[in-house]
Amino acid sequence: MLEPVYSSTGSYEKLVDVLEVQLAHAQENADKVALLHRIAEIYETALDNPRAAFDANARAMPADPLNETTLSNIEKLAEVAQAWPDLVKVYDQEIDRLAGSPEQLVELALRTADIYEVRVGNVEAAIERHKRVLGADDRNPTAIKSLDRLYEGLERWKELADILRKEIELPELSSDDVIALRFRLAQVLEHRLQDIDAALAAYKEILEVSADHAPTVDALEQMFTRGVR
Repeated sequence: MLEPVYSSTGSYEKLVDVLEVQLAHAQENADKVALLHRIAEIYETALDNPRAAFDANARAMPADPLNETTLSNIEKLAEVAQAWPDLVKVYDQEIDRLAGSPEQLVELALRTADIYEVRVGNVEAAIERHKRVLGADDRNPTAIKSLDRLYEGLERWKELADILRKEIELPELSSDDVIALRFRLAQVLEHRLQDIDAALAAYKEILEVSADHAPTVDALEQMFTRGVR
């Protein structure tokens, strides 16, 4: 009964109090999320308190971790309040809770990895979240390709070689894509890891499917010129 009165009179703090009482008695997750969205909206638009709005959206996460409205709003508020480090903490907590729901874990962990890399500037944390994704879905192309890029940028050659081997096995790659990946792997093995036997094996695999692959032929000729084999 008091809700419309407080709304019409602009008593927004009291309106939030009423909604919090309703929230305490809500049984369904959908009802909890809807109430928290209303609370967040009041904090953001009527009370000009983006941090409190952020916190209200964070409280909605356990009830529905992948609710698109929650995710969209909380990320918008993280930008306004410069609360990206707090946001990844919220997301990490939900990732831990989603251990038994691999599809949901993958979606949220990928989102979290991107925020760690782009917004927080913590590449190592981004890598760890991509690895969490592979723990739930070991052929996830987004995580594999992201790790490829990140390992190469960090010059972590052993890890890059390992992830290239996984990337080569991804489905729906064209034959040209596979050859390009095998050649990258061979180059890393030869020039970065000095694993000549493994590099030769990788080059051989390329020639078995493309005998005239010019970069591979050139690489082998250079190796033989140097007396490697």
